[in-house]
Amino acid sequence: MAKKKPKWYVVWMGRNPGVYESWNECIKQVYKYKGSKYKSFPSKLSAERAFKNAYYVVWRGKEPGIYQGWNNVKTQVEGFKDAKFQSFPSIDSTFAQNEQ
Repeated sequence: MAKKKPKWYVVWMGRNPGVYESWNECIKQVYKYKGSKYKSFPSKLSAERAFKNAYYVVWRGKEPGIYQGWNNVKTQVEGFKDAKFQSFPSIDSTFAQNEQ
């Protein structure tokens, strides 16, 4: 019987966005989290790239705007009551969402 290849998981929207090594770690971040966004990847490198290169719109935070990468967003929303933000795979998709 062939051994399953390990997967890596990216959580863009969840309790604690980041890159996770197992489904059990990932599900803790997204289970019953409204608007959660996550995806599996075949390697740690591909997961880290996807997480690092994601774009975020911060509607309510210390400085609302468009940011690339979770670390930049985290400083804007951490400790901000009722922060509102969303992740997008590309800069173009952030503008398409804002036009709706």
